[in-house]
Amino acid sequence: MKPAQNRFAVAVFSALWGATALAPAATVQERYYGHEAVHDAHGVIAPWYRGLNGQCDLRVRVAAETLKRYPWTTPTNAIAVYPHCAHLFYFQFFGPARGL
Repeated sequence: MKPAQNRFAVAVFSALWGATALAPAATVQERYYGHEAVHDAHGVIAPWYRGLNGQCDLRVRVAAETLKRYPWTTPTNAIAVYPHCAHLFYFQFFGPARGL
């Protein structure tokens, strides 16, 4: 790079760095998405779910409970065993369009 380009790059970098250094931090909320905010010693939002594997266990449990609500097919009325609601997601890409 030429010296003029170097000076320009340094000036742009300095201006961007100065603008971000003066930017205000986010405001601290008392609640996030229906849960009380939990902050660590540095004021960073800590995970609100305190289970062993964090929120992964919660999401797997919710998914399992959701699948339990739907009736399941059997090998006698379908090719495989899966939730009966999967039949609702059939799309025909060719031919006339039909409503549900």
